[in-house]
Amino acid sequence: MEKLILYTGVHCPKCLRARKIVRSFADANNLKEGIDFVEKLIDGENLPIGEIELENMKLKIVSNESQVNGKFCVVANPDVFLEALQYQIASVPAIYYKGIIVFGDDICEEKLKEIYK
Repeated sequence: MEKLILYTGVHCPKCLRARKIVRSFADANNLKEGIDFVEKLIDGENLPIGEIELENMKLKIVSNESQVNGKFCVVANPDVFLEALQYQIASVPAIYYKGIIVFGDDICEEKLKEIYK
């Protein structure tokens, strides 16, 4: 099964909103972090592995998807940026799921319901 991927950035002013929307949607639809969806930082390769606070939200930075073990984990490594570019994603926040890309202000619960059928 393909995961819904939320691409975010460290200094992105719109990413906190997208992060909250995706996680709220996941909770409401019993989606499991690391299994059904994952968040990836396109510019987080220099962040320390472990717990950090980003935009007043506590997150756990991990280096790959296999380390996502619970809520509020974010994958950060140099390959995330290249992966996003392969999906033609060059700005954040962005969601990728089964070939569908949703950017910025278009990220909302209604759009998630539409693409995650």
